[in-house]
Amino acid sequence: MNKKWMLHIIAIVAFVGFLVLGLGSASGPKIGPGEASMVYFNTNGANGTVPDSVRIDKDASFTIPSGQGLSFGDATFGGWVLYDENGTATNFRVGETFKPSGGYFTFFAKWVLDVPNLEAASSFANKLIWLQNNVESNGNYTLDISANETIGPQFLSYPGKNNVTITLRGIGVNRTITFTTRQYSNVFVIGSGVTLVLDNNITLQTTHDRPFVGIGADGSLIMNNGSTITCTGDTGVEVSGGTFSMNGGTITGCRGGVVVGVTGIGVRGSGTFNMSGGTITRNNGGVFVVIGTFNMTGGTIANNTRIGDGAGVNVGFAFGNQGTATFNMSGGSITGNVSNTEVQRDGSRTLARGGGVYVDRSGRFTMTGGNITGNTAHEGANGVFATSPGGFSNRGGTVQPN
Repeated sequence: MNKKWMLHIIAIVAFVGFLVLGLGSASGPKIGPGEASMVYFNTNGANGTVPDSVRIDKDASFTIPSGQGLSFGDATFGGWVLYDENGTATNFRVGETFKPSGGYFTFFAKWVLDVPNLEAASSFANKLIWLQNNVESNGNYTLDISANETIGPQFLSYPGKNNVTITLRGIGVNRTITFTTRQYSNVFVIGSGVTLVLDNNITLQTTHDRPFVGIGADGSLIMNNGSTITCTGDTGVEVSGGTFSMNGGTITGCRGGVVVGVTGIGVRGSGTFNMSGGTITRNNGGVFVVIGTFNMTGGTIANNTRIGDGAGVNVGFAFGNQGTATFNMSGGSITGNVSNTEVQRDGSRTLARGGGVYVDRSGRFTMTGGNITGNTAHEGANGVFATSPGGFSNRGGTVQPN
């Protein structure tokens, strides 16, 4: 397997593990009677480095550390917060003693900002802090961004709150939010019960070698016209159990444009990607459907390149029969994508089939409309290649000759 994708799998596994242990249930599963506990710390959106994780022996305790070196907008550090399985928060002051009962515990930095409402929060960072302290279930919040900004890793997760919608839009001209990196997981995570809408005049970007936007179970991302996601490191958008709806906008410059479902070392996260508009272009591979469903009714997947199969869309990508990967296409265009071959040191060649669409044995591709034209695969099958009979069903639309 390609070394870069092996590192990618490790990052995916850590992302899913973080969602389970860090966001879904802060206290986590019990390790077992008589065994140690593990305590972790999360910046909760701040810049800086959190204290190291701590292993606590049975019946032992530890002292709550400071937040030295952390900063988040204009907020002040207010200690740490621990959430239980129901989203109930317990606050801890620096210097307090904590005695865990066995299991995994994640402490989130608490940030305090004295502003009366969301509109009074002057920056993107300050608006996110306001949301952390004031968000309500069924709330709909619009974040108007009036300047470019650099910000730390963000996790849009609000324990105990559901059906939260957050809209980002630039004011006047396009505004760019640049995200710094974090180790072993996505830079920007959309948690359970949260819908993030990228509206007009907004660009999200990162230059670091980490998967960028991650959509966890029951999370949702919507891209509208005038929005852009760009990255020079890893995947642009990873859908793991949630839903991504692309109505417009652009995803460009990433190692992979969109990955639907993630898997590796026993971790699975089926996702759904609905594309009705927008463009996925100039990535190292356009869309990878690992586990889950990709429904394409419009939009364009164009001018993506990669070494290997399926530069435009890869259905059932690489990990074997881990689960069903489905691609339904009724509209839109897949064009100008190029699958390149590469000669390895031992003289073997990387397979490069299905420049437009490649369907692995665990994948299914049904086409009822749209067009697949002008793609190139150096090992053959420029338009569509399916590894098994029945993997591709063409019921309409236009497919270039192979």
